Amino acid sequence: MKYTTNLLKHARNISDLLLELVFPKSPELKALEVLSPNEFLKKVERCIGTDSPVVDAIFQYRTPFMREAIWQLKYHGNKKIAGLLAEHMYEEMITLAGDDFENVSGDNAQQIFFLPIPLSVKRRKERGFNQGELLCSEIIKIDTAKVFTYSPKCLEKIKDIPSQTSISDRRKRIKNVRGCFEVPDEMKSAVRGNTFILIDDVTTTGSTLEESRRALLSAGARKVICLALAH
Repeated sequence: MKYTTNLLKHARNISDLLLELVFPKSPELKALEVLSPNEFLKKVERCIGTDSPVVDAIFQYRTPFMREAIWQLKYHGNKKIAGLLAEHMYEEMITLAGDDFENVSGDNAQQIFFLPIPLSVKRRKERGFNQGELLCSEIIKIDTAKVFTYSPKCLEKIKDIPSQTSISDRRKRIKNVRGCFEVPDEMKSAVRGNTFILIDDVTTTGSTLEESRRALLSAGARKVICLALAH
C-alpha cells in the first residue's frame, strides 16, 4: 500500500511538471499559490460595503491578487486557491451567523445550512464545474466541528440566462435574474424555518444573491445570509 501511494505521488508530481512545461503558470499565480491565509490578507483590501443592503462581501475585487484568485477559482477550478479563499470565507460565515452560531449546540440546535449559487444545467456542462461548489467543498474540510450543514440541493437555477457580467445596468441585471431560481418541491420542508448562508465568488450589484435569497425566503426560510468573496 505504501509503495502504491508513493508511486501515485510520483506520478502526480510528473504530471504537474509536464503541465507546467506546456502551460506555464503566471508569476502572479506562482506568488499567490505559496501565500498563507495571513499573508494573503496583507495583499488584498477588505470590502467596506456593497451595492445591496442584504449582501456582504469580504474583499475588494480590484486588488490584483484578488482578481487573480477569483480568475483561478472561476475559470480554472484551482483547488489550491479554493482552499486559500475558503479559510477566509469560513471565518466570515461564523461572524455573520451571529446568534445562530451561538445556538449551535445540543440536540435541539438551530441548523445553519450553506450552499453555493447554482449554475444552470447548460452553464454547468460548458464550464465543467461550479466554482461555488469547489469553494464549499473546501469549507466542509475546514468545518471539522460541523457547525454548518452543506445543502446544495435546496436551490436550483431553472433558467439559462445571459451572463450578468455582460450587463452593466443594475435594473437590467435584476430583470435578467428574476424568477431564475427556485426551491424544488421535495426540498421545501427542509428549507422551511431554517437559516441559510448563500455563497458566491463575486458580487457586483448583488442581484443574483438577492434573487436566490428571495427564492429561499419565499419557500419559508427563516433567515438568509448572502456572502460573496469579493465586490
